[in-house]
Order: sequence, then C-alpha cells, then structure tokens
Amino acid sequence: MKTSRSILVPVIAVLLSVLVPVNLSANAKERFFQFGLFPPISSNGTNSGKTVNSVSINLLGGYSAGTRIFELGGIWNASREYTKGLQIAGLLNYSANSCNSVQISGFGNIASAGKSPLQIAGLMNVGGHVNGLQLSALVNVAKSVNGVQIGLVNYMENGENGVSIGLINIAKHGGKYEFEVSFSDAINTLLSFRLGTDRFYTIFSGGVNYFFSPLEYAVGLGFGTSIDWKKRWSNQIEIQAFGISNEQKLTTNGTINSIIQLRLPVCKEFAKHFKVFAGPAINIALQGTGTDGTALPSPAPWTMWKGQWKDMQAEGWIGLSAGLRF
Repeated sequence: MKTSRSILVPVIAVLLSVLVPVNLSANAKERFFQFGLFPPISSNGTNSGKTVNSVSINLLGGYSAGTRIFELGGIWNASREYTKGLQIAGLLNYSANSCNSVQISGFGNIASAGKSPLQIAGLMNVGGHVNGLQLSALVNVAKSVNGVQIGLVNYMENGENGVSIGLINIAKHGGKYEFEVSFSDAINTLLSFRLGTDRFYTIFSGGVNYFFSPLEYAVGLGFGTSIDWKKRWSNQIEIQAFGISNEQKLTTNGTINSIIQLRLPVCKEFAKHFKVFAGPAINIALQGTGTDGTALPSPAPWTMWKGQWKDMQAEGWIGLSAGLRF
C-alpha cells in the first residue's frame, strides 16, 4: 500500500535511529515482564529488539520483537514482529503485524499488516485490515475495512464492506465518485459531487436561483446514504445545508440566509454511469437578521409553516427535486 509505506518509512527510521543495533535474524526470547526507560536502558538491555514480552512498561519508549498482553509507553512503542492485546503510547504506536491488537495513542497508530479491531489516535491511524473501528481527529488509512472509520479524512483501498464517516471519504475500489445536476424549487439548478461509498457519502454542491430576481447563488455541504432495493433501483436519504446569497453576497451585515434540505429521491439506473432520480424534499429556510437589525429577504419560494429559531425566522415547505447522475 503506497500510502501507508510513505508514512511508515520515516517513522521507522526515527525509531531505529535511537535503538542499539540488534541481530534481527536471531530467535526471539520470551519474557513475562519488561520495564525500562528507553532501549537499551531496560530490563532486556540490548536484547530488547529480539525479546517478546507479555507485559511491557516503558517510561519513555519501548522496542521489542513482540507483545502478547499489554504494552505502555510514555512516548512510543514499537514491535518489529507482532502485537497482541493492548498497546498504549503517549504519541506513537507501531506494530509490524497486528494480531487483533488494540492501539491507543495521543498522536498516531501504525499497524502495517494484520487485523486491528480498534485504533484510537489524536491525529492519524494506519492499519492493514480494520475489522472494527478506526477513530482519529484527522486521518485514517487502511487496506480494507470491515467496520467504521471516523475522521476528517478517511481512505481505504477496498470499500466493499466498510463505512467511512468524515468530510472526505475515499475508497479506491468500491467507492462512489458521482456527479449530479438537479432541479428543485429550493435551488433551481444545482451541481453536486458525491464522494464515499453507498453506505455513507459526502455531498459538495453549488447552484443558482434564477426564478426570482436578482440571480442568487448557493453553496452546500451534506451527507447521504443509498439503499439498493431492486435491480437498478435505489433510494437515497440525504441532508444538506446551503448558504444562500443576498444581492449576490453570501454574508450581509454579518449574517447569512440558509436552507436545510432533506431529500428522499427514488433513483433508476438506465446505463452504467447514468441515472435519473426524482422525489420529495423537505425544506427549512432560515432567514437571518443583520447586525443593524434588518431582516434579509426570505430564501423560501413559498411557505407551508413558519417559526423562529434563535434570532432567525424559519419557514418550511415540501418541494420536489429531480435530476441526472453520472
């Protein structure tokens, strides 16, 4: 996996630069307990890299052939052969092969091969086969996922079984890369791009409203899921939030008009990479009030009910949406 290799090489180089060279071809020794400051200042001494520990406690960092039950490092942990059980580090965990091990760290976890039921990190996770949960604030990378990735950016090579939840979700195989042009009473013409998988995808949109003068613009972000229920037929559940311009400006007097839209279309695939869809859309328009107390013109084309949310007037209606997907 090119992505994971590009991350692994500099990390491994930094780890090995602080370690006393060991005979990597030697047979691994086994010990129940190991305690140390950092290699080779530990109970295993210069044999750290060729010793498998059941329990390993490292004030700064640990380096071993493997871990069977539990490993704790103040800064890092590195297992050059395999890891079982639980691996916890202040900054970084590395395992050459995860044997259903759990990794938790403040910065990142790397399991270059094997199966990982759980990886939790402050910024990044890199896994081979994730059969549970990958959770980070920034990036998750995996060869395959049979579970869930949650992060700002998620990548998996095989997207047949996994679910990625984030802003940018990329599945190299089995992913969704879909363009759409749609028409509705809320946003007259809308161009959208869907990225992710059918189970969960992100929607990036931009459009124009030209039924009312003057011409106004809309930008939107949303999420959705697609349900196949018959050959070439499917339903989508999508929710999007749009910022609507006023006098061709997205913000006026420190506020913005917006539309929140729930779409429930039925989609028919007529040919590969060509679909037609139509269905109802539930819309809520939020009309902002500027810093000078002046209310902006309502973005709702018509109204079925009204209300108020905080300092914004809310207007709702049920409309229709239809279009083409490529």
